[in-house]
Amino acid sequence: MRLRTVLFTPLLVAFAAHAQTLPAQPTSAPALLPIPDEKSQDRARMMIVTLFKDDYAKTAPADRQALAKRLLSEAAATRDDPTARYVLLQDTIELAALSGDPTTAVAAANELARLYTLDPIALKKQTLFESNAAATSPAAAEATARFALDTADEAALLDDFASVQQFVNLAESAANKTRNVPFVSSIQPRLFDFRSLIADYPKVQKMLEHLAADTADADAHLFVGRFYALRKGQWTIGLPHLAMGSDARLRNLATLDLSNPADGLQQAQLGDAWWDYAQTTTNSTRTHIEAHARDWYHLAQPNLAGLTLTRIQSRMQGDATTPATASTPNAQTLALLPLIDITKDTIDGKWSFINGVLQCTAPSRNALIAIPYVPPEEYDLRITFTRTEGQGPLTILLTSHGKAFGFALDVKGDARFERLAGKIAKDNPTAAPVVITNNHRYILTLQIHKDLIRALLDDKPITQWKTDYKDLARYAIWKLPDEKLCAIGINNSKATIYDIQLVELAGKGHPSR
Repeated sequence: MRLRTVLFTPLLVAFAAHAQTLPAQPTSAPALLPIPDEKSQDRARMMIVTLFKDDYAKTAPADRQALAKRLLSEAAATRDDPTARYVLLQDTIELAALSGDPTTAVAAANELARLYTLDPIALKKQTLFESNAAATSPAAAEATARFALDTADEAALLDDFASVQQFVNLAESAANKTRNVPFVSSIQPRLFDFRSLIADYPKVQKMLEHLAADTADADAHLFVGRFYALRKGQWTIGLPHLAMGSDARLRNLATLDLSNPADGLQQAQLGDAWWDYAQTTTNSTRTHIEAHARDWYHLAQPNLAGLTLTRIQSRMQGDATTPATASTPNAQTLALLPLIDITKDTIDGKWSFINGVLQCTAPSRNALIAIPYVPPEEYDLRITFTRTEGQGPLTILLTSHGKAFGFALDVKGDARFERLAGKIAKDNPTAAPVVITNNHRYILTLQIHKDLIRALLDDKPITQWKTDYKDLARYAIWKLPDEKLCAIGINNSKATIYDIQLVELAGKGHPSR
C-alpha cells in the first residue's frame, strides 16, 4: 500500500526531475544519496505502514501530526537503510503538510534535501504550497508565510528569481489567511525588497553581459555590486564590483574590505565604517550591511579592550532579535565568549579559537567546554553557532535555582530540555521535531525565567515548560567540575560558536575566576 495514494497526489514526484540538474557538491560535503527506485520504496512503505498501522489508520489532524513527528524521529534514527529513511521523510512531509503542521513538514523537507539528490528549493516550494492549501488555523498559515519568506531568501541567493516570485506570492497568500493585521503589515518590507530584487535582476544580467565587454564601466559595477553585496548579502560576489564602482565611499570601503586587515583595531574601524553606512539605508539592505559589520567585529573582538570593545559588543548584541524579556529595566547583557580560556575550560574534546571564534575542531563522543560565568537565577542565554560536520546534537548545559539541567538541539531530529520529570527521549514532554542543517548559521536563545524555561531558534519558539525547577536534572555524561556553570557540548560533530551572550534578568551573576 502507498500512503500517497491514500492521502493525495504525490508530493515528491516532481522533485526527482531536478536530480540531474543539481550543482556539484563541495568535495568536503558527504555525497548525496540517490533517490530509491519505486519498487524499493513500495517495499519500505509496506514495512513502515505495517509497523505503524494503527497510527496510519487515524485520520484526525492531531493524530496525523503526531504520526508525522514520530516518523521524523524514526527517520533521524534510521541511518542504515536509506530507502526506509527516504520513505519516512516523504510520508512525514505528506502527513504534516495536510494536517496543518508546516513546521514538521519543512523540517522533513530540509532533511530530505540534505541527504538525497533533490532540489531543496523545489522540494520546499511544493511542501509549502500544500501546507498553505491545507492550513485551517492562523498559526499554521503564519508559519507557512514565514517559511515561504525564508525560502525566498534561499532562492534569491541562487538567483532563482522565478521561484522567489512564487514564494513571495505564497507568503502573501498565507499571511492574508491569518487575518492578523499586525503580522501582515510586518512582512510588507520583506515583500517589497523581494519584488525590487525580482524587478532588478534582468538589469543585473544585462550589466554583467556588458561588463564582459567593457570592464571599466563604473556605473555598471556599482549597480551589480549593490545588488549582490548590499541587497542580497553576497559580499564575495559584490565587493569586487563595488571596488570598481562609481560611488567613492563604497569604492573605498570595498577596497579596504578586500585588503583583509588583520589588526584588531583596523577590523573594528572597518566594521564601524560599514555600520555608519548602514544607517543611510533601510530594510534588508541595512540588515545585510550591519551583519557584515558584525562579522568584522567578531574578528576584532579578541584583540580589543576598554571602550572600543564595549562599543562593538553593544552592536554585536543585535545578532539576535532581542526577546521581550530582555528589555526588562536594568537588564545587563554580557558577552561571555571572551571569558573562555581553552586551556582552563576544556573538559572533553578538542577546542580552539580561530579568527576570534570558538571551534570544536575534532569530533568526539561528548566534546564539552565550560563557560566560566555563574549565571543569576533568571537569564536569557543566546548562542550564535554553526554545526560544520556530523549529525550529532548541540547540547547547552544550564543551571538555575540550584538545579543543573540542559537543552539538546537535534537529537536524532528532536530538541528538548533534558532531563525533565524523569522522562527521556520521546517520552519527554518538551520534545519537539527540530533538524538543523550543517554550515547554516543559527541563533539559539534559551530563556531561564522564574517559573518557565523556553527555547527559540532564530527567534522562533521551539518548546517551553512550566517548572519550579525541582523536576529538572542533567544526564550523567554531561558532568561539570562546577555544576553552577553553563557549558557547551557537541556530540560526534564539529561546530563553530560565534557569540555567547547572557542577559541578566533577576539577580547578578559573576565570573567563576
